[in-house]
Amino acid sequence: MDKEADPSIPDWKIEGTLAAAERAAIVAALSYCGNSRTLTAKRLRCGRATLYRMVAEFEIEMPPPASTQSAPQPDQHDLSRIIVLNDGQYVLIKKREPA
Repeated sequence: MDKEADPSIPDWKIEGTLAAAERAAIVAALSYCGNSRTLTAKRLRCGRATLYRMVAEFEIEMPPPASTQSAPQPDQHDLSRIIVLNDGQYVLIKKREPA
């Protein structure tokens, strides 16, 4: 039996179909965007809900987004310095430490 005629085979599994091209585009966009769903949806110019629907339809495994937690995080707030607008110019002022 020819696989194009077999209705049990999803279209995206048949090379050369529009569904196969859509699946390949989603997989490539996910990879390019570090598995970020938001960036992938923007890149594909669709909503996140549409992306999730297509991912489910094409049975695409989505690993967790690339983590930014491995990068060093800046300190919360450095309260030892403040920026003040003085005569139209921004000035960095260091606070004095209590004695």
